[in-house]
Amino acid sequence: MIHEYLRACFLIFMAEMGDKTQILAMAFATRFTVRQVLLGVGIGSLLNHGLAVALGSFLSTVIPLSLLRLIAALSFLGFGMWTLMTEEEDEDEGSVKGVNPVITVATAFFVGELGDKTQLAAITLSTGTAYPLIVLMGTVSGMILTSGVGIFVGTKLGDRIPELAVKLISSAIFTVFGLVALYDSVPPEYLSPLVVVAVLAVVLITNGLLVRRVLRRRALAEVTPLQQAAARLRAQAQRIRLAIADVCLGHGTCGNCDGRYCAVGYVKAAMNQVIEHNRLLVPDNWQLPVGVTKDFDSAKVANALVETVLGCLNCGQNHDPNCAMNRARQALELMCFGEVLPFRGDKQSYLTELQVRDAQLAATVEKELSA
Repeated sequence: MIHEYLRACFLIFMAEMGDKTQILAMAFATRFTVRQVLLGVGIGSLLNHGLAVALGSFLSTVIPLSLLRLIAALSFLGFGMWTLMTEEEDEDEGSVKGVNPVITVATAFFVGELGDKTQLAAITLSTGTAYPLIVLMGTVSGMILTSGVGIFVGTKLGDRIPELAVKLISSAIFTVFGLVALYDSVPPEYLSPLVVVAVLAVVLITNGLLVRRVLRRRALAEVTPLQQAAARLRAQAQRIRLAIADVCLGHGTCGNCDGRYCAVGYVKAAMNQVIEHNRLLVPDNWQLPVGVTKDFDSAKVANALVETVLGCLNCGQNHDPNCAMNRARQALELMCFGEVLPFRGDKQSYLTELQVRDAQLAATVEKELSA
């Protein structure tokens, strides 16, 4: 029973490592809390794989066990090749504004995994097993684990994720499982040395050609979606850091620099977390600066504020309180108004808040956001 659980969990974990599930989890983690994302992943995967396990259990009652084992073996070999053939694409996050974050994530994962190799793998794993519920628990656990790794690695490492190595290892694991299962399921009279060598040759040559294709794409310096997301985030942080550097009054006015205890220094430090440390969140103990009374240039502050608002609008309605973009925006609001403004995730409501406090600044921000 434990073997069935661990096998299912491990195979699904490896199947989704570096795949769109992790990209989707990383994207949602910039908008919702980690708890909400993982809960949504669990619910969506439970529904998706529940259908798969039910189908697999049904097939095991109408198809001979020997044939099922042969199909399962060939399926695993196919999954190994599929892993090398599939292209990671930025998924439409499928979120619906105003819908509960957990429901949004669950729906996206349920729909996104329909017909995917992990759902087909769940069907394969459940055929012939005496513990379909254990298999289901294993597949869902694997999805949650790989999503958790995606969130952690994506926010900590950004474009340093070894996606190629993960893809190759995942494919190799499926291929080995498939070859072993194929050897066990084929009648002994068909396992002549010539047949074994021929099958191994076909599998190795096919996978070798696919690996060559992957390496060739890598040689062309094609940027992966995770790297693109990390690069976009850093580019935006770079723009904010340049804009806030222009706001700084300098030693001639301030004297000794207060670092992140100054509003300007706080924004710089928050952006450094993204640019230099590949961290989307700032530490919990980073409190916003208080008593911001310096005479900053409002036009320059507005320019920096626009950049942070653009970053925050990408996150929608559910900011993590410690999001670097969110904290930078709040620090700039303190510089402009002496208070943090409500942010509901949409441009119009934010512009309304600005209009109440400074009509001219609101007009400037609106013009820049619409550019």
